Amino acid sequence: MSVVIDFQIKPLNQCPQYIEVCAAWNYAQWGCYEPEETYERALAHYKSSVDDQSLPLYWVAYDDVRPMGMIGLRTYEHPDHTDLKPWIGGVFVHPEFRGRGIAVAMMDVALKSARDVFGYKKCYLQSYTPDYYAKFGWINLGNVRDTADVHPDGIYLMEKKL
Repeated sequence: MSVVIDFQIKPLNQCPQYIEVCAAWNYAQWGCYEPEETYERALAHYKSSVDDQSLPLYWVAYDDVRPMGMIGLRTYEHPDHTDLKPWIGGVFVHPEFRGRGIAVAMMDVALKSARDVFGYKKCYLQSYTPDYYAKFGWINLGNVRDTADVHPDGIYLMEKKL
């Protein structure tokens, strides 16, 4: 049984104290598979993303003590599909807080921004876990190339109408 916890979700530019931890989560979860990626590059990316209200935008979920998760909304994420915009990316919830609805709440915030702020009608993501996203209305469009070469059969391309 999961414990109910209180948390807030705010744009990362309103919580700059969490930039370093978001960069570390991003590098540890995904960046370490990319040969040219470093923690320093991830950190520079997150620092530069908080300067204005254009994409990419990131949000962080946190309680009174610590960050719990993060999510991003990007113009594009997959180099083979730059025609598809925008993308949800970097969905991460610290293992200690998983199963408590944090990812879903962060996704709602990012998708609302894609629709209401930027005027998009659809959103995309790539995932190794399509069944998780399908529960929330995402449609599996098939496999795309895994740019990190972790999964030779590719990863799933998902779409959601907003």
